[in-house]
Amino acid sequence: MNENDNPFNRDKDPEGWQTYENSVKRQPNPQLLEATAEEAAEVAANLDQAYDHGYDQDQLNSLMELAPPDEPWEVSEKLDAEQKQIPEGVQEAMVERFEAINWDALWEEDFSEIDFLPGKFMERGQQVALVGQGKAGKSLFALDWAWRCAAGRSFLADAGRESLRVLYLDKENSRRDIALRLKSLGASKQQIKTTFIYMMFPAFSSSFDEVADRNRASRELIALVEFYRADIVIIDTVSRFISGKENDADTWLQLYQGIHERLKRRKIACLRLDHFGKDETSGSRGSSAKSQDVDHVWELRQTSVPKLTQLDVGVQSTVTLELKRTHTRTGLGEDIFRIQRVSVKGLDGAWLANHSEHRLDGGDTRGADEAHRDEQLQRMALELADEMPPGLSGNKFETAWTKDRGINISNTQKRELHKMIVRIQSERLS
Repeated sequence: MNENDNPFNRDKDPEGWQTYENSVKRQPNPQLLEATAEEAAEVAANLDQAYDHGYDQDQLNSLMELAPPDEPWEVSEKLDAEQKQIPEGVQEAMVERFEAINWDALWEEDFSEIDFLPGKFMERGQQVALVGQGKAGKSLFALDWAWRCAAGRSFLADAGRESLRVLYLDKENSRRDIALRLKSLGASKQQIKTTFIYMMFPAFSSSFDEVADRNRASRELIALVEFYRADIVIIDTVSRFISGKENDADTWLQLYQGIHERLKRRKIACLRLDHFGKDETSGSRGSSAKSQDVDHVWELRQTSVPKLTQLDVGVQSTVTLELKRTHTRTGLGEDIFRIQRVSVKGLDGAWLANHSEHRLDGGDTRGADEAHRDEQLQRMALELADEMPPGLSGNKFETAWTKDRGINISNTQKRELHKMIVRIQSERLS
């Protein structure tokens, strides 16, 4: 609008001049009169996408009069002092964007059941840091947990449940590492190919702690999460996804704003892997803000040297791990898990398929024995299904297979094993 269009003299009648200016400024651009209320509400809820809708700067400025800006109190400043009316549609957008708690509904909600994810070390929607020694096997532990979540399998004596969709972001491991580790842990492609989305060295436009350009990487991540309908996001390792200094608190505050806050709002869990500092007793390296922006911090340490056992097929290695919670926002669940990592290296020096696992070690192992037996049967079923000749499904082959390996199982377990094999073969055919 040209200043000369104002009928009031700015010096002689400043109040009339300002009133006219305000009234004109509140009018939308004529080019946008056909904009729907839904379109205005969408821009109100997410102004940073306005350019993606094809609006130029003038049109965006006009839409700002229809939609509330980033700071809600600025709306009031834009309106005439005697007429505090927010346009219809904008009110709805503001209510939706800045939703207040309904106390009646909150008081009626049932929180008696804790919605733990498999393993019971974090809940659905929580943001968690897993910190560990360089060779404690954080990635292996996270990978084992991830594929079991995706396949609906049990983990650390916690019974299996429905499959969850897992998005794994990895900037450290090779294709060979991923394939051999998953096979050794007992995963099969049939179990995970639709629910386990694994991305190697994903090419985000910026780092996750970037503040410039409204953090393009965080918007790209949320787009991926929504496209794949992810329930869990795993970041391996977080230092590879940031550009700020680890000792700078702003790095982690910006990471929370860009990633964790957005995921938590959508009730999507996130496990981010991190390294210890030089002094392992002080926890993860860098700023203390690291432990303040997540719901839990778990530290993984190897507490024993490998115990080696010679087998016919190779050498079995057993190490003891301690998973200890050092920071928590809720205090729910266990604070320490003592875990055995068992794996078998074949005669050729490669890790054998279906022979690696994490299981609870000692202490309170209620349900652990039963879950462990189920895991063993699952592993045998997968290995049997791989070795069984095509088209064959019979108890004789299964009996001979277990006998050749010196495996003694009860008749009940044999029947359960047979059912598992039939189910695996059916899944593979489909």
